[in-house]
Amino acid sequence: MGLFSKIKNYITGGAASVSVVFESPIVDGSAPVRLFVTAIAKDHCKVKKVYLNVRARETYTKTVTYTETDGDGNSRTSTRDETRHEDHFQKEMILGTDVELKKGAEDKWLAEFELPTDARATYHGKDVFFKWEVQAGLDMPGNDPDSGWVELLVSKPMNYSMNDL
Repeated sequence: MGLFSKIKNYITGGAASVSVVFESPIVDGSAPVRLFVTAIAKDHCKVKKVYLNVRARETYTKTVTYTETDGDGNSRTSTRDETRHEDHFQKEMILGTDVELKKGAEDKWLAEFELPTDARATYHGKDVFFKWEVQAGLDMPGNDPDSGWVELLVSKPMNYSMNDL
């Protein structure tokens, strides 16, 4: 691999590929969540840290009304739907530090974490989504290679009693 290929890999994050595999794709929060982070090096890499980000994110669509007034005092009102995000939980875990990946080698790290006791279940509605997601990555020179956000399905028993209303 030439010098320009190595530089390109560091700039684009292509020096390694990172993936996440859950021990169980659906959890209820009663036991720790276990997963494996795998990195495959496309070139020899020095990694400052291997990290795992966990978040619970609510995404919703909200109709917003805007009113504009020009210099003559004429008002114009418009509405549009906007997608908004609110993070309810965030955590970063360090899985390894000062790691050297050899070209073509596959390295794995086991991660384990507990959901908060008040963790909400995954919900996919028409205009509202509540998702638990993880992202694994390698902190290294250039653009950090990462797994992208991978959804974890959290299933909780529902309380259908009307007493809590």
